[in-house]
Amino acid sequence: MGRSKPAREYFKNGYTLYLNSGLSSSRNHYGQRVITREADLVTAHEFGHNWGSEHDPDMPECSPSASQGGSYLMYTYSVSGYDVNNKRFSPCSLRSIRKVLEAKSGKCFSEPEESFCGNLRVEGDEECDAGLLGTEDNDACCDKVCKLRRNQGAVCSDKNSPCCQNCQYMAVGVKCRDAQYATCEQESRCTGTSSVCPPSAPMSDNTGCLERGKCRGGKCIPFCETQNQQSCMCDVIADACKRCCRPSLNETCTPVDPVDILPDGTPCIQGFCNKVIISSV
Repeated sequence: MGRSKPAREYFKNGYTLYLNSGLSSSRNHYGQRVITREADLVTAHEFGHNWGSEHDPDMPECSPSASQGGSYLMYTYSVSGYDVNNKRFSPCSLRSIRKVLEAKSGKCFSEPEESFCGNLRVEGDEECDAGLLGTEDNDACCDKVCKLRRNQGAVCSDKNSPCCQNCQYMAVGVKCRDAQYATCEQESRCTGTSSVCPPSAPMSDNTGCLERGKCRGGKCIPFCETQNQQSCMCDVIADACKRCCRPSLNETCTPVDPVDILPDGTPCIQGFCNKVIISSV
C-alpha cells in the first residue's frame, strides 16, 4: 500500500523545506508483515506511479496470461512475484514513464548531498542524527550539528542505535533484534561494548519459515521449491486461494495435494484472499 503526504513547510537556516514523502507499508490489509518479495514489489509499483505510469490496461500486450509470463509490475491487482513479468514494467508502463522522465528528470534527479543533519540518518561526518527535534537542540544525546554530546557523557544516540539507551551502550545480552522467520535469521543481542546490533546468525536448516517453507543455508525456501517445483499463482477463481505449484515455468499451475488454503491477505489473481474468498483491491 502506498501513500503520500501533502506538502508542509519547515524553515531551517533561512531555507524553506517541503517535507514531502512517500510511504510504502510492509504490512497487508490485516496488519500482518508481508514477506520481503511482496514488500519489494509494492514499493516498486509505487515508484512506477511516481514516475508517471498508470495501472496496466487489460490488453494482451500489457496484461498477458500466466503462460505468457504473467502480469507486469503495474497490474491493477497485487502480483505474487512468481511469474517472470511480475518484476518488470510493461511496454505500456515504459512508454508512460519515458514521457515523464524525458520531461522532468533534469529537475527531479540530482546528486545526493554528502549529509543532511536532521533526517534521522547518520551520514558523512555526522556522529548522530536526532531528526528535526535534534536540529532544535532538544535531544539528550545528539546536538544540533549532529555530534554526540561527549562533554555530557554521551557515547551513542538512542535515535540511531538499537543497542543504545540513555546515551550509553546497553548491557551485554539485551535482545536487539527478534528472530526473523521470513529471512531465517536468529535473534541478536547487544555486546555491551557497542551501540550496533550484531548480525544475526542463520537458523538451522529445515527450520520452518514463511509459506510453509524450510530454511536452507540461511534462506527461506518456499514450499513448492522444497518439492523441486516452482511456486505459482493459480489463475482459476476456484483455486485462487489455494497453494499452487508447477513443474516448470511453462507448465500448468495446479493446487498442491492435500489442499493448502493460503492465509488471509495473500495476493491472488484479482485481489487478496479473505477467508477463502477473493476480495478485490
